[in-house]
Amino acid sequence: MSDAHTGQPEAVNIAKEEEPDEKDLNDNQFILSSTAAVGPKSFVDFRRDYDHASPPPKYFDDEILLTQLPTTKKDIMKGLVEPEPHGGLICTD
Repeated sequence: MSDAHTGQPEAVNIAKEEEPDEKDLNDNQFILSSTAAVGPKSFVDFRRDYDHASPPPKYFDDEILLTQLPTTKKDIMKGLVEPEPHGGLICTD
């Protein structure tokens, strides 16, 4: 099938529209709230209504975000080995 105006194939929606049930929303470690539409650090309009199909995500806390990351090549590449032929990296850890 193609679009009559452009001659291009029609887009087929293969995504299944499905709202999460209460079991999925309650005690879910990745969902911030089952009542608030957006979190405190969101750019989304806080006045919008809560949508069960897209609950607000839980944000990383400052402890995780401010953790010092490795700065030396040896520490950054830990667990990676560089093979000879093409220079790609293989995870060995």
